[in-house]
Amino acid sequence: SVSSGLSEESVSRAFQLHARSSFSAPPASSLSEAAVDRVFQRFAAAAQPAPGQTAAVELTTGVASWTLASSHGRFKAGTAPTTPAHAAWYKPRSGQGSWLGHSTHWPPGDVVFELQFDIPAHDFAEPTLELPYAVDNSLKGATLNGSPLNIGTSKGFKALGGDMVIRTLPGQGLFKPGTNLLRVVVSNAGARENPMGFYCAGRLTLSPKGAVAGPVMSTRDVR
Repeated sequence: SVSSGLSEESVSRAFQLHARSSFSAPPASSLSEAAVDRVFQRFAAAAQPAPGQTAAVELTTGVASWTLASSHGRFKAGTAPTTPAHAAWYKPRSGQGSWLGHSTHWPPGDVVFELQFDIPAHDFAEPTLELPYAVDNSLKGATLNGSPLNIGTSKGFKALGGDMVIRTLPGQGLFKPGTNLLRVVVSNAGARENPMGFYCAGRLTLSPKGAVAGPVMSTRDVR
C-alpha cells in the first residue's frame, strides 16, 4: 500500500527527471510492488517510439555509448576513452562528438571498440547502415552482430567519409529486434606508444514498414 505521501505520479516524475542521468532510482520503498512495476512499465513505454513513428539511433563516437572491448596498457576495458583531435586529424564540429583513443599515447596493435544499441520490437523496415569514419592508423574491419561489414577503403585521419564508410547492403538482414552489436577493429602501427584514434558520425534511421528506410545520416549534414 502507498504511505508517507509518495504516489505513483511523484515517483514517475522523479524517474523522468533522472532519465538523462545515471538512472539511479528514486526511493520507492513505501509503494507496493505492483505500483512500482506500473511506474517502470510506464517509463519503459515512454522510452520506446510508438508504432508507425520514425526513430533514430545515435552512433556518433563521443555521443553514443561506445566501449573498449579489452584493456590496452593503462586504458582499461569499459567506457571507451575519448580524446581531443590530434593537430593532423579531422576535427569534428562543436557538439558532433569526439574521437575515441588518445591523440599522443596509445599502445601499438589492434584495438576493438564496440557499440550496443537497441532496435524496438515494432515493425520497422530493414535499415541501411552508411557510417562515415576517419581513423589513425587504419580500420581493419567492422562487424554487425558478428557479420562482416563493408568498410570501404581506409585512407586515414585527415578527412571524414569519402571512401571511408561502414556499410550494410539492402536485404542483408543483419539487424535484429532488441540489442544489436556494432564492432570495429582499429590497427595502431609502430613499435611504441603513438597517436591512435577512431571517429565516426551518424544516426541510424528506423522507418515503419511500408515507408522508405533511410540510411545513416552523417552529422556533417546536421545544422
